[in-house]
Amino acid sequence: MSGRLGLVLALALVAAPVVYWSGGIVDEEALGFLDSYWSDRSAPQVILNPRGYDFYQGRELSYAVDFLDAQWIGYHARHDRFWFLPPSAVVASLGVVAAFRWGAPRALPGLAGGTAWLALLLYLSNFVFMSTMGTLYRAGKPLVAPLLLFALLFSLRERRRAPEEAGAPVWPLFAGGAVMSLLDRQGLFYLGCLTLALGFAWVRSRHGGRLVLAAAAAVCVTLAYNYLLGPWLIHRANGYWPSMEFQALRPGWLADPRAWLQGLAVLRDWTLLLFGGLPGGLVPAGILVVLALALVLWARREAPPRGDPALIAMLLLGVVAQVAMVAVMARRHEPITWIDHRIWYYPIVYQVVVVFGLLWLLERISVARGGSLPRLVPVALLCLVTLNIAHWPHLEQVLRSGPWGADVLRRSDLLKSSLRSGDPGPLLDGDHRRFLFQCRDRFAPLAARMSAHVSEGAGVDRTEILEGRLFARGRAESHVVAFAPASGRYRLEGGLYLRPGESVSFALGARQLGSVFRHAEFPGLDLFSFPMELPVGTTDVTLSAHLTGTEPPEDRRFGLHLPFYLRPGDD
Repeated sequence: MSGRLGLVLALALVAAPVVYWSGGIVDEEALGFLDSYWSDRSAPQVILNPRGYDFYQGRELSYAVDFLDAQWIGYHARHDRFWFLPPSAVVASLGVVAAFRWGAPRALPGLAGGTAWLALLLYLSNFVFMSTMGTLYRAGKPLVAPLLLFALLFSLRERRRAPEEAGAPVWPLFAGGAVMSLLDRQGLFYLGCLTLALGFAWVRSRHGGRLVLAAAAAVCVTLAYNYLLGPWLIHRANGYWPSMEFQALRPGWLADPRAWLQGLAVLRDWTLLLFGGLPGGLVPAGILVVLALALVLWARREAPPRGDPALIAMLLLGVVAQVAMVAVMARRHEPITWIDHRIWYYPIVYQVVVVFGLLWLLERISVARGGSLPRLVPVALLCLVTLNIAHWPHLEQVLRSGPWGADVLRRSDLLKSSLRSGDPGPLLDGDHRRFLFQCRDRFAPLAARMSAHVSEGAGVDRTEILEGRLFARGRAESHVVAFAPASGRYRLEGGLYLRPGESVSFALGARQLGSVFRHAEFPGLDLFSFPMELPVGTTDVTLSAHLTGTEPPEDRRFGLHLPFYLRPGDD
């Protein structure tokens, strides 16, 4: 395969999430970001404010990118175009291709370009890339991926320069390392590992010291921001000092062998997703293949072999550190171990390291064979890329079956459908439903084409699907909002779940619309239908409940059988 064809295929895979997800996946947490970033507060205030939706981790740079994503989405929403594919994901995807195209020929001159592109296509075709780049979520990890690939290729290229060329500038490593570690803690972890690896190489060869200094300086910049500048900026912008509690590392977490086994299991799945989604039982076969390749290289050696215990120890330390990182991540954030989180977002940076290692290994084999690889290698890589793509539908179903993906993908589909039609879906629930009505109130073009409907207001708890119907719980004083596209007579219809003796009265300002009283001797559903005169736009309707029960008054709730309907006319 030629390099030009490889580039074309890579760009096609970069564009694939846009088409595959048809407008993008909208993560629930991202909806809170949008609401915050669209507020009337200044950009520094919302960017430098992790309290309320995140723990302080010194990654405000990623919030700044999220802020820009939100403005892009908001701009198009004001023109009645709701696209939820963040531009930062497109930049990150193109960045991976650009970093590879620039760095691979320079860092890996012994590897044929077509084979190198096939290795990159493994990364771009695996479902983690497809799901992550198609989701509106945090920008941090996707942007770390191209920066890490660049840092690895740049470092390898500079390490291979002759000592007399050691004066080449190393500021790109410093800049890229600092940015990726300020974006996300995985970036800092891999920058720290790279610094140690470069330091180890310098001790062995006394070559590449400037690379060590550049990487170490980037680590120092990140730590200075995390402990000094970041807290000060947050205090200046929002008047509070962030807590460092989340950043505390407890060695006891790794004292449990189960944490290590869990970390290994997660890493196994992250790795196999790159290679055609092959089942975990093929891991031993993969190990045997690597050992066979090692034996081939051993048989073709030209110089007597020399043991290198220090290098072996360094590689083992890297593996242990990688497993420990995942184990700690799982301890802090258990969803990382869920089936849907194993195929989305979190593996995307680690997979860059695996692809880099694969590129390096293929080049070593090629050099050992006199500049060529067995013909089976590119064929195998092409087959794995094809398997990756073929597994997209299956892995989408796995994503939809998980505890996170089941609700998020269903609600994303319903939200996009509701935004297109202007008619709130009767099964749209949770924060996605609330976001739809926030968009109605914020963006006039959407409101102008929405049909008559009723949304939930203050005092109504988060909606959910219960026994196949939309349901929410209401407090003693609750509110719903009637939206009328034209002024006139309407009828408010719906149902309430009440206990015996409970009642709920409806009022439009000072005007009473009617009430619902539960006469039966057992809890159940009571339907209602009240006529009302409404102006154009939104009108608040107050529900005042008299509730019984043994709970404290502030904890008592009644049930709302949703959605409520707003029908034109008196009939």
